[in-house]
Amino acid sequence: TTPSAPSIPASYVANDVIYTFSAWSPTVEAVSGTATYTAQYTQSAAKATVITITDAGATTNVIGTYASFVEAVEAVPNGGTIVLLADDNVGADRIQVSTKSYTVDLNGQTLSSTEDDNIIFRVSNGQTITINGTTEGSTLVGTVMIAGSNTAVQEGHIVVNGGTVYGAAIAVSPHNTNKPIAVEINGGTFTAPESGSGVFHSQSGTLAISGGTITGGTAVFASRGTVNVTGGELVATGAAVADYTPPASYYSVSGDALVLVNRSAPVANITGGKFTSANAKAVASYASGSSEAVSGFLGAATAAGTAIFSDNESDGLANGYVFVDSETAGYYKVVGTATIIWVVDGQTPVTNKVAVGTLTASIQPEDPTKASVGQTAYSFTGWSPEVAETVTADATYVAQFIEGYDWTVDPFIITTEAELRAFAAAVNGGYGFTNQTVMLGNDITLTSAFTPIGQYEGSAFSGTFDGAGYTVSGLSIDGGTTARYQALFGRIEGATIKNVTVGGTVSAKDAAGIVARMDGGVVSNCVNNVAVTGGAKAGGVVCLTQYDCLVVDCVNNGAVTISGTSAGAAGVLGYANGGTTVLRCSNTAAVTGSSNVGGIVGLYKTGTATVAGNGVIDCSNSGDITDTCSSGTDRIGGIVGIVEASGTPTAAVAIDGQRQQRRPRLRPERHHLLDRRLR
Repeated sequence: TTPSAPSIPASYVANDVIYTFSAWSPTVEAVSGTATYTAQYTQSAAKATVITITDAGATTNVIGTYASFVEAVEAVPNGGTIVLLADDNVGADRIQVSTKSYTVDLNGQTLSSTEDDNIIFRVSNGQTITINGTTEGSTLVGTVMIAGSNTAVQEGHIVVNGGTVYGAAIAVSPHNTNKPIAVEINGGTFTAPESGSGVFHSQSGTLAISGGTITGGTAVFASRGTVNVTGGELVATGAAVADYTPPASYYSVSGDALVLVNRSAPVANITGGKFTSANAKAVASYASGSSEAVSGFLGAATAAGTAIFSDNESDGLANGYVFVDSETAGYYKVVGTATIIWVVDGQTPVTNKVAVGTLTASIQPEDPTKASVGQTAYSFTGWSPEVAETVTADATYVAQFIEGYDWTVDPFIITTEAELRAFAAAVNGGYGFTNQTVMLGNDITLTSAFTPIGQYEGSAFSGTFDGAGYTVSGLSIDGGTTARYQALFGRIEGATIKNVTVGGTVSAKDAAGIVARMDGGVVSNCVNNVAVTGGAKAGGVVCLTQYDCLVVDCVNNGAVTISGTSAGAAGVLGYANGGTTVLRCSNTAAVTGSSNVGGIVGLYKTGTATVAGNGVIDCSNSGDITDTCSSGTDRIGGIVGIVEASGTPTAAVAIDGQRQQRRPRLRPERHHLLDRRLR
C-alpha cells in the first residue's frame, strides 16, 4: 500500500530567507521495502516583517516575516507595523487600507507599483496609514490616496513622516470624496513631475504640512477643505501660465507653489513654511466658475482673480507671522514675528515688529543720546541686556548711560574734588575749553596725588579759569627729576588763569605751583603757597613763559628750590622768554638755586622780538635768595637773577619801572637789583 504522508511541514524563516515546503523526495510510492522520504523546500528572500510595538516603544513583538509586502499587509494586525526588508513591487493591484490601520516603515528600501495610475495605497473607511522613512534610501514610488465613491465610509487618514515619495502625477492625493479626511505631512520628500502636482487636496478635511519638501509643476493644489502650513517647503517647477484658468474639476499646473481654487471655499492658514516658484507666484488664489478667488489670507483679489502677495506684511496670516521676501522673485518664507522694544530714558520707546531670524543690527537704532541736566552729561555705554545677533523672540533693550560732565556749560562751576579731577582729565583728553570759562564755586581740598591740567606734550588748557577767590589746597605732584612742567596747570595756551590760591607740594624737573608752562596767556591775581622743588627750572607761580605772556598781581609765599643745575628759579617766574611781562608781583618766600636765581624772575631772555614795555615792572621781593653755586658762575638778583639776550633785542627791557637801554649783546653777568638780600 502507499503510505499516508504526514501533515505538510511548516515553512520557516532563517537569516531573512523564507523556506517553503515543495514536496517529498523521493516521490511517495507503494511500500516495497524500507524507505526514507525527505521534505524539500524552496528558498526566497524575505521582503517584509510584521511587528507590533508596545510599552511606549520599549517592546517589539515580531508577528512574522513574509516573502512579499502584499503578504505582510494581509498579516499585519490593526495598529501594527510592516518593516520593509528588501525592495518590492506590489504589482497591478492597489492596496486597500479599509479594514485596519497600520504603519509602513520603508527602512531604506523601495516600494513600487505597476498599477495603471501608479496608486499604491487607497485609504478609506476611516482607517489610517502612516509612512515612515527616516533611513536613507527609503523610497515610495507611487501615489498614496484617499478615494472611493461618495459614501459614509470614505473617511481616511494619511500620515507621512519621512521617505522619498515619487508620484506619476500626484504624490499624495485625498481624492474623490466629500467626506472628512486628514493628511499630515511631517517630513520626507514628495516629488511629482512638472506636469503634475505634489499634493492634490480636493475634498473636505484638513491637509496639514509641518515639514518635508513638496515639489511639482504646482507643489500643492487645493480646492476644498483646509490647508494648514506650519513648516516645510513647497517648490513649484512648472512654467507660468498666462491668464491661468483652473479646470472645473481635478487639477492643472499653474506654476505656483501653493494654489487655492475656490470650488468650495477652501481655507488656508499659513503660519510657517517656505514657498518657492521658479516661474510664477509663491502663493496664488484663483476663482472657479462663479466663485471669486479666496482672499484675506494673503491679500485682496484682483479683478483677474489672483491674490496679490503683500511683501513683508502679515496681511491675513495668523497673528504673529509674516512673509519674508528674498531677492529671488517668487520666494517667500513664513516665520513667526517678534516685538523688539528699544527704551531710552526720557524718550518714547521705539517698537519694531519683525520676522524671527532678522538680523538685530538691521533694526537697532543709532546710539542714543540723553539730554544733560545742569552740568551733568550722560554717555551711552550700550544696551541691556546685550543685543542678540538675530531676533529669536520678543525682547526689550534698555539704553545704559553713565553720568559725566557737560563741559559745554559756560561757565562750568567746579565745587568738588571729583569735578576738578574730571576737568583735568577732560583737558588732557583733548578738550581745551577755548572761549569758555571754568570757575571754582568753593574751596577744593585734594586728598591724593594730582595729574596736572594740560600736558607738556599733549593737550593744553585754552580757556579762562577763574578761581573766584577760592583756594585749591592739598596739591601733591611728585614728578621726580624727570617729569616736565608739573603744576596745578601743566600747560596753558593763550589761556587766562586768575583769582586762585593754591597750596601743597610739587616736585619735578620743571615745576611751579600754579602754571608750569605758559604758551601765551595771562596769569593774574593768583597766590601760590605751594612748596616747589625743581630739577632744572622752578617758579612759585609760573615755571616758564613762551611768546606773549602776562603775569600780573601775583604773590608767591611758597619756598622755591632747585635741586640740580639751575636754568632759572624765582618766587614768581622761573624762566621768562622774550615777550613776557611780570607786573605788580611780589615774593615773600625763600628761593634757592645754583644759578639764574631771582626773587621775581630767575632768568629773563629778551629774545629777538621783544615788545617795547615788556619786562619786570613794579615788583617787590622780601624773600631770602640763596646761591648754592660753588664755581663762581652763579647769576643772582633780588628781583631778576639775570637778563640775557638770546639775539638782537629790538626794544628796551624795563626792570622795576626803570628802563635800562641794553646793548645788543650781553655777557652773562650778575645784576644786583633793588633791595635784594643775598647769602
